[in-house]
Amino acid sequence: MENGVIAPTLARLRQFSKVYGCSLEAIVGQASDQLPDVARRLAEELDGLPDADRTFVAEQAISAARHIKASRQRK
Repeated sequence: MENGVIAPTLARLRQFSKVYGCSLEAIVGQASDQLPDVARRLAEELDGLPDADRTFVAEQAISAARHIKASRQRK
């Protein structure tokens, strides 16, 4: 599962949610790499932070994304 070779069944995901004491949505929702899901997760993490801290985190994320894009273009 970790390497994307096999996908867990719904029953197995329910078992994981019971073992880890979280909702099924928490397990499945955080696995998505779709941009709206990633943006929502980031917004949830930023919620409650002071404005200056949110700005700092956003600037760091933008900088990291630009760095990764540039390093991939060099290859």
